Formats: sequence, C-alpha cells, structure tokens
Amino acid sequence: MLAAPALGAVFGQVDERALPADNPVAQAGQVLREEFPGNENAPYDIVLIDAGSPDDVRAYAAQVSQLEQVERVTTPTDIIIDGQVVAPNPQPDTWTTGDDVRVAAVGNVPPIDPAGEQLLADIRDIPAPAAEVLVGGVAAEWADATQSILDRFWLVIGWLALTTLVILFLYTGSILIPVKAFALNLLSLSAALGVLVWVFQDGRLSWLTGEYTVTGTIDMSTLVLVGVIAFALSMDYEVFMLSRITEEHAAGKDTTEAVAFGLQRTGRIITAAALLIAIVFAAFLTSGATNIKQLGLGVTVAILLDATVVRALLVPAFMRIAGRANWWAPPWLRKVHQRVGLQEG
Repeated sequence: MLAAPALGAVFGQVDERALPADNPVAQAGQVLREEFPGNENAPYDIVLIDAGSPDDVRAYAAQVSQLEQVERVTTPTDIIIDGQVVAPNPQPDTWTTGDDVRVAAVGNVPPIDPAGEQLLADIRDIPAPAAEVLVGGVAAEWADATQSILDRFWLVIGWLALTTLVILFLYTGSILIPVKAFALNLLSLSAALGVLVWVFQDGRLSWLTGEYTVTGTIDMSTLVLVGVIAFALSMDYEVFMLSRITEEHAAGKDTTEAVAFGLQRTGRIITAAALLIAIVFAAFLTSGATNIKQLGLGVTVAILLDATVVRALLVPAFMRIAGRANWWAPPWLRKVHQRVGLQEG
C-alpha cells in the first residue's frame, strides 16, 4: 500500500525551488516565473548543423513558433510569432557560424517541468533543414539528464540482482534465499519511493518535514542516493541475520529453530542499528533544501521498514513457510558451493 503512490512518480532535477523560500535565489526564480512568464532566461536553443537556405530556416522556425507552448522564435534574420515574421533580428551576426545556424524558441511553460519536457519533444519532432539538429537549453539539460538515468535503470537493477544472487548463494548455498532477499529489499525501496511521491510530489506532511516548495516531481539524483544507501544497509542487515540462521542450520537445527535462534540473536542489534541510522537521516528533514529532505525521509522510511516489517516479520515468516526449500539447490550448484562457497572461520 505504501508503494502504490510510486506508480504516479514524476522524475525531475533540482532547481532553485529546492532552496528555502526566503533564499534570494529562490525568490528571484519565483518572481521570474510569476511576473515574467515568457521564460526569457531559459530558451530552447536549436542549433542547425549545415543548415539550408535562410528561407528554409525561416519556414522551419515558423513551424516551431506555431506550437501551442511557444511564444516566439528568433532566427538569424527574423523574430517570428505564430508563424508570422513580426520584426527583424537586431543582431544577426551573432546567430550564425559558417554553415551552422542558431534558432531560439521561447516557451510559455516552465522548462523544468513535464510540460517543458513535452515541448522539447515536440520541437525535436519537427523536421529541420539541416544535416543535424541539436536542441539545448535548460529543458534539454533537465530532460536528458533524467532520461540518461532512466535508460540505465534496468541495467542497474540487473547488476544488483546478479551480484546479490551470486554472493548470497556463495554464502548460503541456497537458490531461494538470495531471490527472497533481493525481492524483499526491492519491496522496502518501493515503499520508500511511494512515501516520497505521496509527501514531496503531492505536497503533504509539511508539518513534519518543514516547509518546502511543491514542484510536482521527485529529484532523480536524490532518489538514486536513497536507493544506493538503503539497499546497501538492507543487504547488510540481511547478511548479518542470515549468518546466524545459516550457522544454526549447518549445526543441525531445522529451519524453524534456526530462524527463531537467528532472529533472537540478531533482532535487537539490527533494530538498534537501524534506529540509529534512522535518527541520523531523519535529522536531514531540518534542512532547508528540499532534495536533502527527500534524502532524509527516503532513507529513514526504507531502513525502518526493513528493520521492522521486513527483517522482523517477512523474512522469518517466509523462511518458516518455505521450510527445507530454503536450502535447496541443484546438485551441480551444490558442488560449486562446496568448492568456492564463502565460509566463516
């Protein structure tokens, strides 16, 4: 249930709105957005490599200017609004370099926003009279930085899964236990993301987190940090608990007894360690920067859920239900574990 809001997550990057409301930079940005809605300071810079004739560039710019979210477009020769030339460019010499041409489109939507990202995509979809079209600016930086992280997301998940499965198999000799560990870690991380979306993206619990500006997005860089820190700590607690359970099972106890003994010996230590980590990261909520608040709340929620719900309830329950299946592995993998498995002592 806590993870459900994550389905509506909108990812973005930090801008001046992450600063405290009384910060001069944040105040200046607020004034620019409210009183100068044309986003003059954040145009969509379009570079046409080996561009066509001036007439072709003008026709292309006219198409861009007719997009609903575009206020005007400037070319080396003209200023165009709604497909019509309204004035000449007063500084034509600064807009061309050899055969390359710069065109600037000023939008009427915030560049660091899903609407600004959509406008960027619309501009990039318009055919241009050039060998190559490069679109830059604040919106492009924001969208491309976010997309570069998302493009590698499944590669990262795959790498984490592979390393987790291999290391825990070498330690336990089990197939099921590493899969369970990875799945439950993702469960706590998903819940933490859901809480971040519910609080910061939707604008709730300011009485707990302190005042912040709601941007409608979750900072992608902060989310990566939350995932790395929380996953590492969760896996550390998992290995700590499994070490005791595996030792007792290897000594002859059945799964139920081994799990009970392992939980008894490690539960308090894990809970105490998680509480200390949670207190440290909860202190981040006193920061005036929204991305620091997100980091603090995300790690705190993930660690507390992992140490209480996952480690104290779900792991013992799963292992007790699975019984002997916890320790199953194909014969050829058992031979691998006997030869290269990780053993204490």
